Amino acid sequence: MPLLSLGLLVGSLVLTYLQPEWTGVTMIMVLLGFFASIAGSYYVNRFTGNMPMFKELPKILKGLSDEYTLLMYKLPVPFVLVEPGGLTTIKVKNQSGEIGFHEGKWEHNQRMKFLRQFGGEESLGKPDAQAAAQAQDLEKYLAKRLPADVAVPVRGVALFISPEAQLDTAQSPLPVLWSKELKGWLRNKGRRSTLPRETRRALAKALEI
Repeated sequence: MPLLSLGLLVGSLVLTYLQPEWTGVTMIMVLLGFFASIAGSYYVNRFTGNMPMFKELPKILKGLSDEYTLLMYKLPVPFVLVEPGGLTTIKVKNQSGEIGFHEGKWEHNQRMKFLRQFGGEESLGKPDAQAAAQAQDLEKYLAKRLPADVAVPVRGVALFISPEAQLDTAQSPLPVLWSKELKGWLRNKGRRSTLPRETRRALAKALEI
């Protein structure tokens, strides 16, 4: 993607020099190069940057017992934690800066935020709603694969992995945590009663694990 955007931008410059009357074509190439650059930056930040999500999350969860299994990119939701008491979808966020939830609204204060987003960084959005949507997607997936009499609790959390993130999210309707808080939350406040053995077997079969 970065090479494509660079090629389009260079090509537009060459075309401007060789065929100055082709203004429309040149502008289309510039716009395509611009959007390709943004898309490329988004995927670089997500998968190959300083903190690619698929590498950071296993590190964050390291130390949990064998009762926990992290599934990555195997289900409709990218990150799902299988626990003794159910399933937790994890909406991973890599934004830094001051992030808060007050009076029903999300706030994000960050240095050079506009330039970061211009360069492809995903905007904050509504982490609680995003986490809830992932949990709903997983519930729909399970409903097609579990026996009708088997109920497995599904919940969603949002997780910020940047060490520069400062959270003030106690008022959020869903758990919004910093990376170093997740394991403690799972072991204490977020721990749920263990599911019956037959339920866990049915779940393992549905998830193919």
